[in-house]
Amino acid sequence: MKKYRGLITVITIDLISILVWYTALTQEGMSFTGQLAYTVAGLSLTSFALVFFLAARNKWTEKWFGGYDVIYPIHKYLSILALVTVVIHGQLIELSRGGEGGGVGKIGSVAQFLFIALIVITIIGRKLKYEDWRTIHRFMVVPYAIGLYHTYVSGIVGWSQLSVLNVWIIGGAIIGLASSAYMVLFYRRIGFTHKAKVTGLKHLSDSSLEIQMTLKKPMNFKVGQYIFFRVKQSGLEQAPHPFSISGGDGKILYISIKALGDFTTQVIQQLEIGSNVELNGPYGHLYFEKGAAKQIWIAGGVGITPFMAYLRDRTLEFPVDLYYSYRGESEALYKKFLEDYQAKNPNFKLHITDTSKSARWDPATLVSDAQTTIFMCGPSQMMNSMIKKLRSTTNSEIVYENFEFSRAILFADPILKAVGLLK
Repeated sequence: MKKYRGLITVITIDLISILVWYTALTQEGMSFTGQLAYTVAGLSLTSFALVFFLAARNKWTEKWFGGYDVIYPIHKYLSILALVTVVIHGQLIELSRGGEGGGVGKIGSVAQFLFIALIVITIIGRKLKYEDWRTIHRFMVVPYAIGLYHTYVSGIVGWSQLSVLNVWIIGGAIIGLASSAYMVLFYRRIGFTHKAKVTGLKHLSDSSLEIQMTLKKPMNFKVGQYIFFRVKQSGLEQAPHPFSISGGDGKILYISIKALGDFTTQVIQQLEIGSNVELNGPYGHLYFEKGAAKQIWIAGGVGITPFMAYLRDRTLEFPVDLYYSYRGESEALYKKFLEDYQAKNPNFKLHITDTSKSARWDPATLVSDAQTTIFMCGPSQMMNSMIKKLRSTTNSEIVYENFEFSRAILFADPILKAVGLLK
């Protein structure tokens, strides 16, 4: 139940919205079609407010939902729900009374047009730079604000006296607008509470880099967590990006990055020692200490980093089998360290696969049971394939987190592919 509580919370809030709107409109003596039209509009406003609230990164929300890899897909589907309900509202209004006349109808049409346009840009924006895509995404608050104003001037809701519906609309508006304002105006200023300098750079391969940072004040983190990392060096993208912590004592932190896009390529090629960086976090729930007495670790490529954070300064006191796959010897990050660690620690068994030479091991061959916890980190495609096979072959607990947020979640989505929005 714990892993579903965030989703249950969102569904419950939307159901309450439907109940509040429909009950209030029933008392107004409105036709069924009219009731449905405005109930759907209310659901859109509520979903919008939740979208902005979930986008405002904070540790309490992340903890309640069980990680941002859970929050972001819910955020995405809420956006789709808001879009669909806005369109349905417009069609139902046409059916119930031939549309809303005058300025009220025009305001609603403007909100609907802007929302659809921004959603389309978000979907087709795969080729945009992340910073540009992120800026466009933030303009979602504009149609939301117009939609709120449209609700206010429509005359459907009486504002002369306090009612449950009025309180619901105002409360949702405050949450939605405040969350959006925080992300647009204040997140970069107050969200990044840890300031640091780059004090070491180590090229792990031609396309991978380990960054050592010295923080002004120590960060209290748990092994397996990640941070949002923002570079303050001129010429580099300013948007924050998530990276696993690959080691450190809190005063000094390490992250390891691989060139997977514009930002990471820029950082690997141009980041300089002495540059200022800002950190937001830590986040994540990849806690090895909470696992079973026997564990299996599965890592793909740069996904080795959270496991390195544990092994770098610790001696394993419980049995671990690490299955590590990479493509090409040059991408075998920390291979020498892992081999040396295996030679010194009988609890640690290393299984490596170079996927440029041979196929990755079959998850069905892993020997695990209910007394084993499987931890996993790596590319989304690898993890999705592994999880699907593991769930059909083992009853072990499977713990994983997907750090490929932003557009990666959107464009890998099978539902959008199924309806023809993605190829």
